[in-house]
Amino acid sequence: MPGDHDTAYYAGFELGNTKKKGDWSLNYYYARIENDAVIGSMNDQDFYGANRVGHKVKFKYMLYDQVQFATAYFNTDNLNSWDTTSDDFDKQKSREQEDRLQCDLLFKF
Repeated sequence: MPGDHDTAYYAGFELGNTKKKGDWSLNYYYARIENDAVIGSMNDQDFYGANRVGHKVKFKYMLYDQVQFATAYFNTDNLNSWDTTSDDFDKQKSREQEDRLQCDLLFKF
């Protein structure tokens, strides 16, 4: 039915700033993105797109002025059940609940 599952929001904060060697920052956000709220490919794909609810915590540290290390922890869950009659059900089922740690090393030039 049109109008159902069309709400999304996220709230969060960031402490610190990463501009030069030795700087750090900590970022947290909570998101709730219903199925039809946004185009799934337009939101944070690390969060797994739409139909998700959960938390993201990210820590960034400047190793050098041009090199940043970052790590993020995701704890996400489905908002609504997947369609069990779909041919993709096994693939969809694997995305139900997730705890993930992701690390990045970024070079600025």
